[in-house]
Parts: sequence; C-alpha cells; structure tokens
Amino acid sequence: MADPLGTLLRLRRLAVDQARRDLADCLRQEAEASEAVRELAAEVERETDVVCQSPGEDSLVENFAAWLRRARADQDAAAKKLLDAELQTQEARAVLTASRSAVETVEAMIDRRAAEQEAEVGRVEQKAVDEAAGRSRMR
Repeated sequence: MADPLGTLLRLRRLAVDQARRDLADCLRQEAEASEAVRELAAEVERETDVVCQSPGEDSLVENFAAWLRRARADQDAAAKKLLDAELQTQEARAVLTASRSAVETVEAMIDRRAAEQEAEVGRVEQKAVDEAAGRSRMR
C-alpha cells in the first residue's frame, strides 16, 4: 500500500517544480517587457535628438510631433505590460513560497511520524526488556 504522506510529498514537490517554472516564465516576460520599455525610451531620445539637431524644418517637427504621440502611447502600453508582468512575478513568487512551505509541512509530518514510530519501537523493546527482567527475578 502506498504511503499517503509519501504520495502527498511527491505531489507537493511537483507543485514546487511547476511554481519554479511559472516564476521563470514570469521573470522572462518581465525582462522582455522591461527591455521593450528601455528600447522605446531610447528611440524617443534618439528621435528627439535628431529633431533638435535639425532646426528650422517645420515639416520635420510636425512629423516628429505626430510620431511622438504614437510613441508615447506605445510607451504607456509597454509600461502597463511591464507593471502587469511585475505583478505576475510577485504572484508567482508567492505561489512558490507557499508551495515550498507545503513541502516543508509534509516533511515535518513525515519526520514526526517517524519519530513516533521510533518511540513506539523503543517502548515495545523496553517492555520486552522489563518483562524479561521480571521473569528472571521470579526464577
């Protein structure tokens, strides 16, 4: 018959492994979102420098203003995506922490059960020793 605590421990360890994979995915998505925010900021800075280096060209400034509105919207969307990724990462960290705690709880239950079994074996052995000593005194 399978040990229920052993089975539970295996399941809890599988949950930890899954939580680790989920956290790794979240961290990857967060890094990608962060990189997108950095790239967009760098692009705005580059384009701003180009426009500032070209004074007196009204069409260039007008085109830049239209582009900048779209770029700012893209930056806002990227910042929101980064925030969402950071929140998902926090949640994944919490799930991993809870999963690890569940493993530790089951391990403690297994250890406690083993200690109780060991103590019972000790009691049985001591009882046998006491009975043997009692019988030898009676003779």
